[in-house]
Amino acid sequence: MPGGHGLSLIWGVMRVINLAHGAIMALGMFAIFLIFSQLHLHPYIALPLVAILGLLFGLATYYIAVHRVINAPYLSTLLATFAVNMIIIGVGTTVFTTTPRTVDFEMGRIQFGAVTLLRHPAGAALIALLVTAGLYLFLYRTKPGKAIRAVATTAPRPV
Repeated sequence: MPGGHGLSLIWGVMRVINLAHGAIMALGMFAIFLIFSQLHLHPYIALPLVAILGLLFGLATYYIAVHRVINAPYLSTLLATFAVNMIIIGVGTTVFTTTPRTVDFEMGRIQFGAVTLLRHPAGAALIALLVTAGLYLFLYRTKPGKAIRAVATTAPRPV
């Protein structure tokens, strides 16, 4: 499954079209914002906590909305995840309004001659590379990862 990402992995393994994917990511970003602004916890330190909360939210979403229609026609899972998407957007807009928010923190600078990099975007890029490498190693070098890839690439396609 070269070039695969979260949406295609979910589709390949579970045959679920997850229209709530983006809204759930936005929910995670708002969680980081709240933890940073209310608890004054560094955003990078808050990431594992938000990841665990995201896992719990994903499990709840699966058992409440998707599990009931997992063996139904594809349109049923599409509508179920669209409903979750609309609920997240509706509640999020009500709670946070549409006012832009920012997590503004300084971690210093890295100087390479005439080039100056801010450390937090560089750190974010490094973390993204490490997570991507870890996911790649999991999917291509472990038995469960190979099983996931096998199911994703051999599951019957709809007619």
